[in-house]
Amino acid sequence: MATKTLRVQLADIVGPVGPTGAVSGEVWARYSSDVRLTDGTLVVMANRRQVPDAAGVVDFVVIPNDDVAVHADDRGFGVVVGWDLSYRGEHGQRVHLRETGKTVEVVSADPDVVPFALRAPFVPVIPGASYATTADISAAIAGKLDAATANSTYAPLLRARPGNRAVFLGDSITAGGDDEPNLYRGVSWPTYASVLSGQRIQYVHNAGVPGNTTAQMLARFDTDVTPYAPNVVTVLCGVNDLAATAFDTWAGQLRALVAKVAAIGAIPVLATLPPNNTTANHGAVTRFSGYVRKYATDNGLPLVDFYTLLVDPANGNYKAAYAGDGVHPNAAGTRAMGALVADTIAPLLPAAAPMQCSDDADPNNIVTGGCFTANTGTGVPAGWWDNAGTPAGSVISYTTDAAVPGKLLTVTSTASSGLRQFATPISDANFDPGDEMILTATVTSDGGVPVGVDIIFDGSPFRPSVKDLTGAITRGVLYYRFTTPTFTKGGMHLFRLWIDAGTNVVSFGRIGLYNATRLGI
Repeated sequence: MATKTLRVQLADIVGPVGPTGAVSGEVWARYSSDVRLTDGTLVVMANRRQVPDAAGVVDFVVIPNDDVAVHADDRGFGVVVGWDLSYRGEHGQRVHLRETGKTVEVVSADPDVVPFALRAPFVPVIPGASYATTADISAAIAGKLDAATANSTYAPLLRARPGNRAVFLGDSITAGGDDEPNLYRGVSWPTYASVLSGQRIQYVHNAGVPGNTTAQMLARFDTDVTPYAPNVVTVLCGVNDLAATAFDTWAGQLRALVAKVAAIGAIPVLATLPPNNTTANHGAVTRFSGYVRKYATDNGLPLVDFYTLLVDPANGNYKAAYAGDGVHPNAAGTRAMGALVADTIAPLLPAAAPMQCSDDADPNNIVTGGCFTANTGTGVPAGWWDNAGTPAGSVISYTTDAAVPGKLLTVTSTASSGLRQFATPISDANFDPGDEMILTATVTSDGGVPVGVDIIFDGSPFRPSVKDLTGAITRGVLYYRFTTPTFTKGGMHLFRLWIDAGTNVVSFGRIGLYNATRLGI
């Protein structure tokens, strides 16, 4: 059979994808999903890497081939008629696109690039039996996606920056107990999501504002989300709209938020509404959440299903174990929400390697001996002291974990044990007010008591902290990049580890404090 050529004008299909509005880098075709014709012929497009011409044009050849086995990269979509190509996006990500009539779908990406960030909605293709000859296939794949649709709908997603920076947009349920003006991160689901994901979800800013409607979130988006240059923006909205906003108006506002997220090169992550213990609100909650589900599915967006996680299936209220005041979750519910976000979203993000103590010889770590390598026995670590004394029934040991460099300061306490608070001095020769600092630690806890870390700057009311974390944690990564407040020069400044009173087994390791400003990182 004669081959057929498909000429693709890339800019017409995916919009301006390069830094200058042109296609950048190489463009290449992978094996397309194979097409079995009604006469038994197997057709596959098998061109290799090509470079587009100055106009962004690439020719692909449709090759009939009876000898090619069905390729393993069919990815379970069945018979697909269309083209399959790759290009380098604006931020360097490699993107594989497939056109099926009027829809572009991203079918794969580099392992360490955000795959869902590059996915446009998938529409089932026309069965292969509709095509009897290669000429029919050529005719089917010759049409291009409308350029205006591509530019408005898909181009922002295809230009998304791969990365881990997350901003959490919402109301009081998102804000939780965090107090960013006072440098405190604690009982909020964004904090748990970042800690439990090992910082694969890197908490950059909590944009939850108590009492906010979706319209108010839209109004402050440009000042409270955009400046933080997120890669991912979670959107939990509607709780304060249930009785205040007409459904169609709210739905339009949600769509507008998603468009704003995509326009700044970030990926929208949608969330269903939590349950509400006011019976009159049950119908609105499930209706609003139903729209979120459909919109996420129709547009290929990731979804976190808070409603199903938290609801009592018997009555539509919060599960008793997660109920706070009937609108907000309690601490256990907040932690469960963070764990669900970590489980749902973290696997889709690039691998993370936040700066932490990896050796005790690192001169850039302001905390001396943060990997505890020199410590043995049952005493307080060298260079530290127990700020709260040594309560009865609380025993120190130094343990190891193959996944954690150095040793772990492990505290095992009985019910009679009081607060443990370990502190080590940090010299202000290493930082000045206004410097960006990185506070970090790894913690494993059986969940018996709240745990965390903080820093005291002498003369300052602000104490950067990631504290009051409850529930079981395995190698959770506490990480906070903050701006150093004004302090008293030459005073006593402390880095502290917190373990609340009660029965517990808690291990801390990889303690670090770094001056990102001076290090240029």
